[in-house]
Amino acid sequence: MACLCGCINQLIDNFDPKTAAGLASGLNKHLEAIRSILARNKSLAKEVRYQIIPSNQRTAKILSLHSIDLVKIERLHSVFKDDVKGFWVASGDALHQELRRRIACITIFLRSKVDDNAWASYDVANLIQGRTLSELRYAGSKYIKIARRLGGIGSILWLPLEIPASTYERYLNMDDAEAFDHIQNLGSDAPDLNLFVQRLITAQLDDPSLVLSHRNLLLEYGDCISPSEQGLLLLHALGGNDIPLDLLKSAKIPMRRWTNEGEIQTITASDFGFNAEIIRLLSSDERLEELSQRPEVTQQALEDGTIVWSLSPKAQEELSHRLTPQTTEDWATTALKLLCFACPPCYEGKVNWALPLKKAIWNLLDKATNQKRLPSSLRACVIEALLFFCERDLFSIRFAAVERAKSLLRKNMSFYYQASVTLFDSIISRIDGNFQRSEALIVDFLAADHEGNTRSDNALRGRLHISNIENKIHRLAEIHCELHEYEKALEIIQVELDGMTARKGRPFRRLSMARAEGYIGLGRLDDATTVLQELISVEPPELDDLNDQVLRVRRLILSARIHHEGNNFPEARAAVRSIKSD
Repeated sequence: MACLCGCINQLIDNFDPKTAAGLASGLNKHLEAIRSILARNKSLAKEVRYQIIPSNQRTAKILSLHSIDLVKIERLHSVFKDDVKGFWVASGDALHQELRRRIACITIFLRSKVDDNAWASYDVANLIQGRTLSELRYAGSKYIKIARRLGGIGSILWLPLEIPASTYERYLNMDDAEAFDHIQNLGSDAPDLNLFVQRLITAQLDDPSLVLSHRNLLLEYGDCISPSEQGLLLLHALGGNDIPLDLLKSAKIPMRRWTNEGEIQTITASDFGFNAEIIRLLSSDERLEELSQRPEVTQQALEDGTIVWSLSPKAQEELSHRLTPQTTEDWATTALKLLCFACPPCYEGKVNWALPLKKAIWNLLDKATNQKRLPSSLRACVIEALLFFCERDLFSIRFAAVERAKSLLRKNMSFYYQASVTLFDSIISRIDGNFQRSEALIVDFLAADHEGNTRSDNALRGRLHISNIENKIHRLAEIHCELHEYEKALEIIQVELDGMTARKGRPFRRLSMARAEGYIGLGRLDDATTVLQELISVEPPELDDLNDQVLRVRRLILSARIHHEGNNFPEARAAVRSIKSD
């Protein structure tokens, strides 16, 4: 008491708002104690010149509660958890009727958002006869706000029944932190009833007679509606066909991203901007399983066993029929954001998907970014995702990804994006055999005045220089072979090979091809054969990339030439036939 009084006296002489605000809890306790003392001692009350009146006497009763009877609520839940219809039509006791009234108010409010003339569903209309719909609608809005303060829509069921409904619906101030903290403490042992209440609400919203679908409410009121409804809209926004389950589950795994400072950091789906309801859906195997059991969803497996989900054509048509343009656009943005989040960062090389999965996700990203106006806030994220597809694997995908990234690139974007798009554009040109364009892209970029001094920026400059040098070395070695200057070609190649730490990548294989050419030209067929054996050992088992396929054909041609130069014509013919049948 002395401490509180000392603070008060100090504030009288030197007022400080922050210090005063910190006394709220202590003042409430002491003023309530003083009020209680004065109420018990009338003579003392007459001597004291002040009265202490609670600012909200109607909510004062909340603070006097000591417990919540959760047993009856759990019993009601066990009866109706698998009988949503029964919850709405059974006669029920006083507890059941009051809880049903609360949820009915919420459904009235939500239905009013999608249809001005059908606030009450058939089941709810039978329960509220003689009540004013506008008052019930306001109460529904208030209950949603209260539930969010208490941690979830399920809290509507354990909100203390000892408090009159009018107190919650009209008099409880949403800023009354003390009242809400007290209720939350009372319900700390309450079961998680969110999913149950969401199903009860959804049953009264899933009504084809409404002007607009209840799914238009999902982004704003997704916490009130069954999670599988959000899942359906997300699948629809992703294109509705062949959506990998791994893509959906990526939301629960922290991802690595390049920062503006050129460093790698780990971010979560929440950091990336996903709302809590989407994260809860995609992070829960149980909720995803519930989504997969919906009749609208079909499941298939790709050639490597990757699970993909699709929506039936009828479901896709029905979903799009009653969505507003704004809802469609919002969910398209959410879908695109998921695709961007799921794609690993470029250049790290730590993650690469199996080709069927990569193809499936590329198809989704390609459709999501093709001839559509992208949100400016996602433009950089989309380019980042495209860079992942530019880096390796199928030439057709890499080429398309580079072209798409170029179309999205803007002059005011950072050095990282400018340099990355230039690098991959140059590499694609080199793979396509256009060495002149490949070199020109890099030379022109490095000659321009681009700001960028982070570690990743400097590393990118190095990548550009190395790529340009590779162009020159490969061309120079091949030119020397064409001029029959084989020893000069081998000299250039050997210097490069000696500096390579990884003797298996494409640069190594390209130089080895030129090396074999040089040995054949010098008549050193055994050495050429040794080089080809080494090439076979480092050849990828899956030749899905056009560049890998070209290198394989070049190796087979060299093999035929070695046999021919060694006068082993049957083996040479066999090698040629293998090329034709490959």
